[in-house]
Amino acid sequence: MQESLEDALVSWMERYEALNAAAMATTPDWTWPTQKGVTDLESQELLEPDMVWPLRSVTKSVVVIRSHVD
Repeated sequence: MQESLEDALVSWMERYEALNAAAMATTPDWTWPTQKGVTDLESQELLEPDMVWPLRSVTKSVVVIRSHVD
């Protein structure tokens, strides 16, 4: 499951030319989180699974977030 989630995330990032993305699949027994990319192009700080971002929408299958707060 983890590998499929990572493959889907990379495919989505390539399709939409996204610089970063995070996704999580859950069941009652398991959680599979994954993240790819950087938080800032200049510093090249990697996206980490424990980072907190403000959500921009919770009613769509893809949630837009702002990963870098000025």
